[in-house]
Amino acid sequence: MTTRISNFSRPSSARKGRAGITSLTIAASLVIGTSLLAVGPAAAISRVETTKTDCAAIRGVLVREGAAILRYTSKKGLPIYDRYVSSSLSCPSFEVGVWASVPARDTNSCRVIACRADTHDSDDGFFNSRPLLRITQ
Repeated sequence: MTTRISNFSRPSSARKGRAGITSLTIAASLVIGTSLLAVGPAAAISRVETTKTDCAAIRGVLVREGAAILRYTSKKGLPIYDRYVSSSLSCPSFEVGVWASVPARDTNSCRVIACRADTHDSDDGFFNSRPLLRITQ
């Protein structure tokens, strides 16, 4: 014989205790979430106005920090900016490092590395390795 309990309800004191635990859980989650947000700014990426900075300083920022947003104004007066890296290893897996140049205060062509989509098709089905590009001081 099976005994079936239906319409089971907790006493009101038990319901209050459970609500207290839920509030405590929410409060703890907020504290942890706020703590994680405080870590975020440490991962911020530098932004460099290239025409106001020497080429050596631009390359130094890339070597020190691994990546930076480089910005300059085009000949037509439009702002141009992109993410540049110190090594092609810093590019996402679906991109490859390519040499690029940006204008600097002391030269019109400062050599840096940009990440671009990998459009190379491999007919043999094997992974084709790309040359390692790296900025050195």
